[in-house]
Amino acid sequence: MKTKLLLLLLLANFSIYAQYTAIPDINFENKLISLGIDSGTPDGQILTANAATVTSLNLVSNSISDLTGIEAFVMLNNLTCRKNQITSINLSQNTKLVYLTLSENKLGSLDLTANVLLENVDCRKNQITTINVAHNTKLTNLNVGNNNLTSLDITSNVLLEGFDCQRNLLTNLNVSNNTKLIYLTATNNQLSVLNVSANTVLEELVISTNNITNLNVDNNLALKYLNCGDNQLSALNVSENTSLTNLFCFSNKITSLNVSKNTLLDFFMCNDNLLTSIDVSKNSKLSLFDCGDNMLSGIDISNNPKINELNCKNSQLTYLNLKNGNNGILGLTFSDFTSNPDLTCIQVDDVAYSEANWSTIKDATASYSNTCKTLGVEDSIFAKATIYPNPTKGELYIENVSVEKATVYNTSGQLVKTFTFDSNNTNNTINLSGLTKGIYYVYLINQDAASAKKVIVE
Repeated sequence: MKTKLLLLLLLANFSIYAQYTAIPDINFENKLISLGIDSGTPDGQILTANAATVTSLNLVSNSISDLTGIEAFVMLNNLTCRKNQITSINLSQNTKLVYLTLSENKLGSLDLTANVLLENVDCRKNQITTINVAHNTKLTNLNVGNNNLTSLDITSNVLLEGFDCQRNLLTNLNVSNNTKLIYLTATNNQLSVLNVSANTVLEELVISTNNITNLNVDNNLALKYLNCGDNQLSALNVSENTSLTNLFCFSNKITSLNVSKNTLLDFFMCNDNLLTSIDVSKNSKLSLFDCGDNMLSGIDISNNPKINELNCKNSQLTYLNLKNGNNGILGLTFSDFTSNPDLTCIQVDDVAYSEANWSTIKDATASYSNTCKTLGVEDSIFAKATIYPNPTKGELYIENVSVEKATVYNTSGQLVKTFTFDSNNTNNTINLSGLTKGIYYVYLINQDAASAKKVIVE
């Protein structure tokens, strides 16, 4: 009888012990109590049976630093635990997870090898240096942005539709297997090359602030949003991307750009490049246009009645036509025509309105008018101009054209030399000796007309 009673007591004690899972973090337990998963006052544990039936758990912003006990939530399908203080997590028992959000914590690593059902993972804004997603072949969305990753292999994640790895330390990224990608963000890394030729359904590509020297988007016919700003591009072809509504290619070294096929463009920023001309006459839907800090001699937005923000400051302009029949919508938040010392006349819809509302966004030497001389970027006056020798070791001959002034800029847009001439002469000479070897742009100016010529100094 005593033996039987002792056995029953032992079984009862074992049963009681087996029913509880330790929850050492009081903030975690308090949250479980508020959710009705635990009850009473915090005692550092939870009934295992209660945890085992939970399929969704939201622990956002609860100052949790230790998620020990999460292993008891074996039926979890969705775990959201962003904005906490978690430094490590063991999800090896949570094999039914499909949705996982651990963003804005202090994780140094993340092991997801047991979570093969995962479809959506967001672990951005942590301190993660390594993550292995090779086993997570069902992933459709992965966000690892704002971490410390130096490498990441996503070649096994062939179902990925959305991928964000911005603000890491990646030097290489292979997306050739990710043919279902629709959204790709890899801004603020250390990439020098990115091949997206296989990503034919890509709609959004954000790769600004890298070291990319060449970008081919000819196969990305579905592309609507392209941000490749702040790279090392010298050329960019977007003629195949006729669905583009947003194009940001600022802060590169692009010398020419054709957007005539991009008739749906709404936002266009090509500022801080080496452009000598840009034609937006086919882009009638443009609302924001930034072409500042280039080497442009003229800008014409007469065919762009929806522009409400325009920046063309510091662009060496001699010609600016804003007369599009809708100047009243142009705002002052972003618009700027200043730092164009050779620009004397700006053509507008209404002179009185422009003087009253836009006095601060032009140089004092420029005036608004309804009838500025209509001369384009490459006016016929320069059609027969000859400049030689090119390359040159110093002297440069300018013939068959009447010019009043020639200004010389380096590839950083800095004025390095200025020459003035008698406009009655059609043959002139300038001397570029003393300049360091490299590419320069010589602007020939005659009244309101200007033409930029690329010259190599040997």
